[in-house]
Amino acid sequence: MFLPFLYLVCILLLQILPILASPFWNGKDDILAPRTSGDSSGFSVHAILGPASNSSAKTIRRGDGIWFAADTDYEWNIPIQAGTPPQTILVQPDTGTPDFSLMSTLIPVSSRGVAPGYGDGSIFFTGVVFRDTITVGGLTVHNYEFEVCETSKSQVGGAPYSTFGLKIDPAGMPTQPHRIPSFFPTVMAWLDDPVFAVDFHKSTSRGVFGFGHVDRKKYVGEISYTPVMADNGGEWVVSISGIVVGGTFIKGSFNVIIDTGNRYGFEIPRWALDRYFGQIPDTSSNSYWTTYTFPCDYPLPDLVLGVGDTGSVRIPGFIIETFKEDEKANLCRTNLHEGGGWGKHIVELLFVGFDYGNKRVGLAQKSSY
Repeated sequence: MFLPFLYLVCILLLQILPILASPFWNGKDDILAPRTSGDSSGFSVHAILGPASNSSAKTIRRGDGIWFAADTDYEWNIPIQAGTPPQTILVQPDTGTPDFSLMSTLIPVSSRGVAPGYGDGSIFFTGVVFRDTITVGGLTVHNYEFEVCETSKSQVGGAPYSTFGLKIDPAGMPTQPHRIPSFFPTVMAWLDDPVFAVDFHKSTSRGVFGFGHVDRKKYVGEISYTPVMADNGGEWVVSISGIVVGGTFIKGSFNVIIDTGNRYGFEIPRWALDRYFGQIPDTSSNSYWTTYTFPCDYPLPDLVLGVGDTGSVRIPGFIIETFKEDEKANLCRTNLHEGGGWGKHIVELLFVGFDYGNKRVGLAQKSSY
């Protein structure tokens, strides 16, 4: 995950022969290369809501073996199976990190972190690298090397949530003494189409993470692609070509980082923010939230952004979440702020296709929210 001034320190020592105490290793096949099997034509994995890393909400166990939490702040997670025999674990699909990092179930509940690295720098994890079987939806990778955090210093406790890194970083995971490949580059050659796509639905607390295909039924109109910027440190950085205001396209390119692990992130530059809220009467700038307040009774206009050379993507105004800022004055605000980060709050409002093979991102209007 990329967040300004928030860093994860995860010290991992590469261990070719895993410790037998690992909850994931079966003691076999420790010298074999990764081997992939399953559905190469593409498959989908259901996404669910889990507690945010700074959450103190109570976690509960469901019959399907998935951890949930009732929480006002949350993160999207998908279930995977790890180890032999397989254990079901929730992982956060995070395009802002290369790490495939699992929280060991050997850590006492009181010491577990629910999501590695989302804190003020006081959170850190140490561990080792293990090799075992990982299954994600219809795809299984045998002898895959991944990080297991075995000790942690964390602000919170809870279920053993983990990170499923999908950063477009060829360097792989930052393990020692050498780096190991991230998950998606490992399985790219197996998939017919090396892509993954995100379709989150906050209204139902459910979503879909599709691998190896882009589901045409998940969006309306055309999907518009824009290339990933070069020399970006492995981030999914793309350029937005402008904004539409009152039916007129205003050209003005700006870069955004698309990070599905960012719990916030619904940001555009100041000039675009000014133009968008300039369509609403009686707005006022709110320096604390780096956004605008506006009369709650006034409907928000659609947010239309330019994508690529000729494409665009529309976010209907009615789906943009508003909050009561001043009850007495009947003033509201939104999650749309000044900046360049695109995280959970905007990814929930778009259909997003990550084309790893062609190094580009596709954006489209969702067919449902």
